[in-house]
Amino acid sequence: MANKKPIHEIRSGNVRACIWENVGMRGTFYSITFQRLYRDGDAWKSSPAFSARDTIRLMAAANGCNTWIHSRKREEDAAAGDGASKEGEGGE
Repeated sequence: MANKKPIHEIRSGNVRACIWENVGMRGTFYSITFQRLYRDGDAWKSSPAFSARDTIRLMAAANGCNTWIHSRKREEDAAAGDGASKEGEGGE
């Protein structure tokens, strides 16, 4: 799965958040990875490490991911119909 691409990407300044769609035994779920982008000469590079001044951008990117994922789940529930969203609520 090395060629798998993120389903969505959110940028906040030099912080990039990638949202990954995964399928497990309980259905679809999402995970998020964060990177700090920086320039080294003429090349762009990324790092998993952040400085204290990056925290506000991390929070903005994380908030954007949270909003996007919840919106996506609402769309999936609507497409599946009411029956799918009520299965885990004590019905048969």
